[in-house]
Amino acid sequence: MSKKLIIVDVSSFIFRAFYAIRTLTSPDGVPINAVHGVWNMMFKLLSVYNPTHILIARDTGGKTFRHEMYDDYKANRTEVPEDLIPQFPIIYELIDKMNIASVSRAGFEADDIIGSACVQWKEYFDEILIATGDKDLMQFVDEKVKIVDTMKDKIYDRDAVFEKMRVWPEQIVDYL
Repeated sequence: MSKKLIIVDVSSFIFRAFYAIRTLTSPDGVPINAVHGVWNMMFKLLSVYNPTHILIARDTGGKTFRHEMYDDYKANRTEVPEDLIPQFPIIYELIDKMNIASVSRAGFEADDIIGSACVQWKEYFDEILIATGDKDLMQFVDEKVKIVDTMKDKIYDRDAVFEKMRVWPEQIVDYL
């Protein structure tokens, strides 16, 4: 049996779901559009790709080692929308209830966790799929690692990365 790991960039899922789905609220008025979207994206991911293993990579929301290296790191990023803030704990509870392992680490971004997992676990899996909309993670694409864009139902292998970005995965860091 082939071993397939899917690593989910849950922040990518959360923000995509929040902006893609009109405002929904629970009966007590709590916004849940991102919760609903993440649930649907996770269900689709699991049913379509049938992984043997799955890992959720989470941001901590705090500063990372990059902030120490460069004071203005992400200085131009907009604030998290007010309606999204109460949805984070609900989404994390949903992931826990689904019994899916999640990892976050103070001082690191989800991207760091995803990259480390790809590099360290590549020999243990026949295929690793990174579920994200983040083009930075295309640098890890190779013969075993691919990107899954669930919004476009597209898998990016080496050739697809080149077709989209006009550079090979190993050139992504320099390109961006």
